[in-house]
Amino acid sequence: GMLTKIKEENKKLIIRNVNEVIFKDDIDENLLNGVLELIENVITIKSPPNLKDIISRKSKQVLSIEEELSSEEEINEEIGNIVSGVGGLVGKIVSRVLGSKDFSINIGSHLRVVYDGPLKVNDKLNIEVDGGVVKLSKGEPHLLAKCSYIGDLEINDNGISADGCYIKISYPDLNQLRVSVDGGKVEINEIKVNDLKIDMDGGLISLNVKCKDMVDITLDGGKVDGKVQFEDTTKARLNIDIDGGMGKIDVSIPKDFSVITSSRVDGGVARLPPNRAGNKGELIITANVDGGIVTINEI
Repeated sequence: GMLTKIKEENKKLIIRNVNEVIFKDDIDENLLNGVLELIENVITIKSPPNLKDIISRKSKQVLSIEEELSSEEEINEEIGNIVSGVGGLVGKIVSRVLGSKDFSINIGSHLRVVYDGPLKVNDKLNIEVDGGVVKLSKGEPHLLAKCSYIGDLEINDNGISADGCYIKISYPDLNQLRVSVDGGKVEINEIKVNDLKIDMDGGLISLNVKCKDMVDITLDGGKVDGKVQFEDTTKARLNIDIDGGMGKIDVSIPKDFSVITSSRVDGGVARLPPNRAGNKGELIITANVDGGIVTINEI
């Protein structure tokens, strides 16, 4: 509908300076080709296969174009139901977190490889991101970093910090992982961490992790989603503290575990699994929500 209106008004569509652009598969190819002028300074574009050629030709300073669809419609429907039940305050929050998606990430116009080599292995890893993209997955210790300037990347014995870079890390399982994000995008995939702490001030985080002891997430105007699998443990904790952000996490809990939940909500929404008794261990889930939305589902 938006594309049709732009065409009728004899205008062009330009998309700049956002984290993610998602094109649905019901978009007409000819309509998009005639209306879309430019996509610039974007981290990720998700496109159905039939639109990828058009989008690629009209993209500039885009890190990746992925042939996959999103569950955004499902998320929006769920949020709509929540908002209708709790009023306008959460509606404004959702609009800020999901509607704008303008976390002011500047990728830089001339990314170049500044490091492509091994990393020193440590059971503790600290990652600090100020804009840009970080992708962390399990594997042999290796880092690929693309930055505008070599000074935008810093590597030490137990940490990596980056300013406006694209970073791809493979690393063995960790005892402790600390991630600090200020307006960036982070993906953590298929890695086991005993103790995970994420502190995010405006940004996007996607999780698919296994954990033993603790997952602690603090959001200030950001969005986190994904899956956490607790295993090889007898006592674990999941803490989420949200101030004007959104969290949606699927949690895998061992059988016969006790689940103990608690929440403090001020102008937001918290949906947590029901409490239950078990005899082999326990998972304690706490959520503090100050103007945001958190949903934790047991799978």
